[in-house]
Amino acid sequence: MSPKNEEAISIDVELDHLGLYVQNLDETIHWYNQHLGFKLSDYLPKGNTEEPVAPDGIAWMRYGKWHHDLTLIQVPDETVNLNEKEVISNLKEICFYTNSKNALVKIYDHLPTSQITSEIKFDPISKTSQFTTKDPDKNKIRILHHPSIVRRKEESHFSQINSLSHITIWSRDTEIAKQWYEKNLNFKEKINFEKDSIKMTNTQGDVKLIIDQIPKESLKKNLSFAGRGTLQQIALKVKSEEVLLDSHDLLVKNKVEIVQAPRPQNWSSGTKFYFLDMDKIKIEIETGMKSVADSYGSEYEVIKRLNLFH
Repeated sequence: MSPKNEEAISIDVELDHLGLYVQNLDETIHWYNQHLGFKLSDYLPKGNTEEPVAPDGIAWMRYGKWHHDLTLIQVPDETVNLNEKEVISNLKEICFYTNSKNALVKIYDHLPTSQITSEIKFDPISKTSQFTTKDPDKNKIRILHHPSIVRRKEESHFSQINSLSHITIWSRDTEIAKQWYEKNLNFKEKINFEKDSIKMTNTQGDVKLIIDQIPKESLKKNLSFAGRGTLQQIALKVKSEEVLLDSHDLLVKNKVEIVQAPRPQNWSSGTKFYFLDMDKIKIEIETGMKSVADSYGSEYEVIKRLNLFH
């Protein structure tokens, strides 16, 4: 065990990408491509044996130069519970920044009216423009633009999306969740005055994770997708394999439940491991992934079948 374990996680932890469980993989791939400009990087259909966690199908999608920014995993048919009154999600919303105000308006205008859940609004205090929509699994998606967010010049940026702003998750006890993320991942609470909502910052000081209290009337409800929840994973990036291994040792010491030991990433390079937070949300720590060309993934038959030509 490294002597640096006590401070390993505090070095540099970044919110990197997300994984979602979906009811219809092809439909969700199409939605994120057609409306947000995500490209498909890699795809495994139902019946694959290459990815043990996704025998019913998986897609890795990107809005920038890295291999993936979003993982979509098809849940088995028997886990889809259409009685929405009896289930809840562990994911409240995902927020993306756009490249420009024009990009935000372009996404808004391209969406079907039935999928828009709030109109574009401008906040003169924060100077942020935003609106909300929903993906095929009814995950709330917030689209934001702020003048400080500019199109990245270092890459061929094909999507209107610039970056992940933050995610909001539900917790059964926000105070316990806050303490857990502070102790294990060095996230810090940012001062705010909202009841039952905790804003957590990463090492750069940006708000990347918001934890909201599940309403009391929903506490006894089951998570969607047979207890999996909509949020399949939260992925955090560290700067080196040494930091990753030290982080793993620290979590073991803190008696955090490890679900997969450190191993090479099978599709996007680097090293990763998985563990569970106090609400059983799966978290990945990884060392980063390979960059890919704009044409990467274009050979898949699913791209032609779904008309994914962005």
